[in-house]
Amino acid sequence: MLNLFGEEVKEPSFKPREKLSIYQQAKKDLCYRKAYGNESCKNCGNLVIKEYDKRYFKCNLIGISNCSATDIRLGDYCDRWEKKK
Repeated sequence: MLNLFGEEVKEPSFKPREKLSIYQQAKKDLCYRKAYGNESCKNCGNLVIKEYDKRYFKCNLIGISNCSATDIRLGDYCDRWEKKK
């Protein structure tokens, strides 16, 4: 690989670390992903609906804040899905 001055430069042998927020890390740890069946966030006991001018869907396992980082999709689910009581 060449730098701006045309000199040969070695590529680094390491990958840069991912910088995730605490909410992104929580979603990653819970294996939060798209649902293919009846088990989805829409039917989960951990679902919290916040209503302001719009509806915002949150999860107790990820954490609840007033920012979009904790928003979830109703069509997804995680490994700790629980049936609604």
